[in-house]
Amino acid sequence: MASWCQVGRDERRATALRWLGTGMSLRIDELQAALFGETASRLSERCGAWMRANERFTLFAEQHRDKIRKKVRGLHGDEQGLRDLELELAVAYRLLGERRFTLAYEQYVAEKTRGPDFTVTFKTHTAFNVEVKRLRSAKGSPGWASAICDKLRQIPPSMPNVLALGAEASAADALDLEAVMASIRASAERKDSGFFARFGVTSASEFFRYYGRLSALLAFVPWDSEPTPRGALWVNPQAKHLLSPELRNALAAL
Repeated sequence: MASWCQVGRDERRATALRWLGTGMSLRIDELQAALFGETASRLSERCGAWMRANERFTLFAEQHRDKIRKKVRGLHGDEQGLRDLELELAVAYRLLGERRFTLAYEQYVAEKTRGPDFTVTFKTHTAFNVEVKRLRSAKGSPGWASAICDKLRQIPPSMPNVLALGAEASAADALDLEAVMASIRASAERKDSGFFARFGVTSASEFFRYYGRLSALLAFVPWDSEPTPRGALWVNPQAKHLLSPELRNALAAL
């Protein structure tokens, strides 16, 4: 039988944990209101759930509170833009679920340079970029090709780059990333300028100039379901900066 002293310690510990939980809940409620205001929205609800599920995401939201709040206010009434931001924060949440990742948000913007959304450090020594793109009601392989070509020119050559793509359930039929990339490469090898002109790339030569910067694709379909399915990972064997097997495994597990 437990001693009275032990029982007293257990009761005090349980009380302390209840107070800690209450304090965290109030902290999240206040942060949620600061980011999104008092009006209920899907974005606010999802971010609140992510903060309650992962303290690292709470710390991320606190650190970047002004930036996120400014984005939310600037997108008032823009449902498509808010959905894009939701995916961006969903990717941050998934990345922060891997404790070996640390996250910098829009580091290139702070340096007054256009660049990817996140710069991630793996195990304190391996840095890579993550750019986020949502397919807006695009179906089939052309939608994936458009999203990929649109972002290639935005990724820098100095380190590995991962393009995180989010699509609705209707795009799941074209989730064979290997087939999508093989089709794009085949068009480039045929010098099919008409194919690339549809996606804002001036020529096959321009495509190849940026293609080597892309280390991997990470696709979530459907990205807005709960729980979000594990990402499908495609690795570029021709990338200038190849991902290590350990890093590939960490990304594939997101």
